[in-house]
Amino acid sequence: MPSPMMLPSDGLDDLPPLSLTSSRDSRHIEKKRVKLYDAEEDALALVDALSHRTPDAEPIIDILPALTHDQMMELRSEYKKHCKVQGRGINIAKHLKLKTSGNFGKIAYVTALGKYESEGYWANFWYQAHGSRRELLIEALMGRSNAEMRAIVDA
Repeated sequence: MPSPMMLPSDGLDDLPPLSLTSSRDSRHIEKKRVKLYDAEEDALALVDALSHRTPDAEPIIDILPALTHDQMMELRSEYKKHCKVQGRGINIAKHLKLKTSGNFGKIAYVTALGKYESEGYWANFWYQAHGSRRELLIEALMGRSNAEMRAIVDA
């Protein structure tokens, strides 16, 4: 019977430590990123859709709701590269707000804001418009991690 003061040996002490470099020198490792979403095509389609006097809703409906938060952020930066007003890139959410109206315009604007900014928008909108409807604010914030709540507040 082993002594309680003696630590059990599992035989793993003889194994070399795990490393990412294996046999290669760490200076020669290349970091590669896989890009699954190319925002340029969607950004150009949205630029074209919003360039008309009355915006074409079809590309907006096809593109915006299907994007994840990260893809939306890529689209926003790509849109700024292609759509310039007075020489400066315009935010797609603000451009949608200017060019569209009604409930469709509001939904398109909030969708283009992204995950955290849209949560903050709805929480503030309902909290300020309907003081007695605090359950919407609570619903937007409940179940969120502290990091997500900070991101909503920052947005």
